[in-house]
Amino acid sequence: MGAILYSFLAISSLLSTAFCFPFRSASQQLQPQQPTLDGLPSNSNVTLRYVALGVGNQNYTCNGTAWVQTNAGDGALATLYDATSWLAADTSAIKTLPANRLARFKAANDGQDLANLLPYLKPLGIHYFDESNRPTFNLTHANPPLVLSSRKIDSVAAPVADAIAWLYLLDADDGITDGLKAVYRVETAGGVAPSSCSSGQTGSQTSIPYAAEYWLYD
Repeated sequence: MGAILYSFLAISSLLSTAFCFPFRSASQQLQPQQPTLDGLPSNSNVTLRYVALGVGNQNYTCNGTAWVQTNAGDGALATLYDATSWLAADTSAIKTLPANRLARFKAANDGQDLANLLPYLKPLGIHYFDESNRPTFNLTHANPPLVLSSRKIDSVAAPVADAIAWLYLLDADDGITDGLKAVYRVETAGGVAPSSCSSGQTGSQTSIPYAAEYWLYD
């Protein structure tokens, strides 16, 4: 009986100790894990809300010599998926998630639904460039819904070939943003425009598949 009582007391002590530690949400667990590169600012003065996987296309227009993103309709158009909880449970996937999903996206002929499997990530919203060519993140499935109308602050070349730059963006202060302050685009895969275009292609557009992680902060 004494041994049983001792075991019960020991288990109770362990449980009491465990529950003394504060609960840490998935976003709190992930914030220290955010990938960064020299040239991107620290994330220490903001609070992580979501890590979104973006899968879609980077759209470019030919200006007669090069593919650029200065016209209406240029820039990213991507579906955002909520990867926060999944990455918190497996932080090793942070470095591989976009590249793996981009490969599936291409294999499925730009089929986002087929690319978003194993694991299935819940849709979070969309990322697009508005009529003023501002990068916009509309998290319609967040609770509550969130919006970030942003402007680029810093850009650093991706550490792998054939991938678009890593970025740091802030609220554009245009009255559209609601509930967010900043976003980092990291772990990019694909999206790089062809090296050049001809005068005969002037005004034409091209879409290049890409994927990236967007770490969204308030």
